[in-house]
Amino acid sequence: MSLIKIWRRTRRAITRRSGAGIPPAGAGSEDRAAARSEDEAASAAIKGTARRAASRAASRTLAAGTIAAAAVPAIVSPVMAADAGSALVLSARANQVSAVRNALRAGLDPNSASPEYGPAIVAAAFNQAWEAVGILAKARGIDLERTNARDETALMLAALHGQFDTAKLLVEAGAEVNRAGWTPLHYAVVSGNVDLVRYLLEQSAYIDAQSPNATTPLMMAARQKLPSLAELLIEEGADPTPRNQSGLSAADYFERNGDTEHAKWLRERARAFEERYGTEAAPKFTSPR
Repeated sequence: MSLIKIWRRTRRAITRRSGAGIPPAGAGSEDRAAARSEDEAASAAIKGTARRAASRAASRTLAAGTIAAAAVPAIVSPVMAADAGSALVLSARANQVSAVRNALRAGLDPNSASPEYGPAIVAAAFNQAWEAVGILAKARGIDLERTNARDETALMLAALHGQFDTAKLLVEAGAEVNRAGWTPLHYAVVSGNVDLVRYLLEQSAYIDAQSPNATTPLMMAARQKLPSLAELLIEEGADPTPRNQSGLSAADYFERNGDTEHAKWLRERARAFEERYGTEAAPKFTSPR
C-alpha cells in the first residue's frame, strides 16, 4: 500500500472518530490547536502504519532466518543496495562493531564502499576504527587491496598510525606489503614505529620503494627527522644515493632540518655505497664473496 493511500485512510478514520475536519480559515485558536493535534496524531499513525507495512514486507523476504540483506542484489534495487553499502561504511567508520558484524552476517558485501570514504575497511582505518578493521579483514571475500580516493589501502593507513597489531593482522590476512607508488613502508616510516618498519622489512617490503615523485622510505625518515629509522634502513641495505623529483637526497633532507651530523653521515654512506654498487643509472656488478 502506498503512503498516500495510508494517509488518506488514516485521516478519514481519525476524522470519523473525532467528528472534526480541517478548520476553516476563520476558526479560533482552540480549533486550530485541535486540528494540529489531530494532524500530529495522523502523522504518527502514518509513520506507525508505514513501519508495520515495511516490517511485513521485510518479513516476507526472510529465508531460513537470514534477513533480506543477504540477497540484496536479487531483492532490492541497486540504489537500495548502494544505501546498504554506505550504511556499512558509516558503521565501520564509527567503529560500531555490532552493526558491522550484523551487516556481514546478513550477507552484505564486505567490500561495500561509498564515494566519499571509499571501501568500508579503508574508511575504518582512516578513522582509526581498529576493531572494525579487524572484523572486516577476516570477512569472507574481502579485498584488502582496494583503495580510497587517495590511493591508500587499509594496511597503509594502519602503518601510518603505527598500529603494529592491526598491520600484522592485515598482512596475515593477505594484504600486500609492496605496491606501486606510496607503500605501507613509506607510511610506517612516517609513524616512527621502528618495530613496525622492521616487521614490514621482514615481510619482504621493498626497502628502496619509490613514491610517484621518486621519494624513498629513507628520504621520508630524514624528512620526518627520524635518525633512528634512517639508521635502521641503512643497516638493512637501503640505498642512500637516489634523489627524488625535487632533486633532494635523504642527506639533503637531514641538512634542511638542521641535522648536519646525520646529513654528513648519510653522505659518507652514499659515497661508500656508490663505490661498491655504483648508482642507479650506472650500477656496478660485484661477484658474491
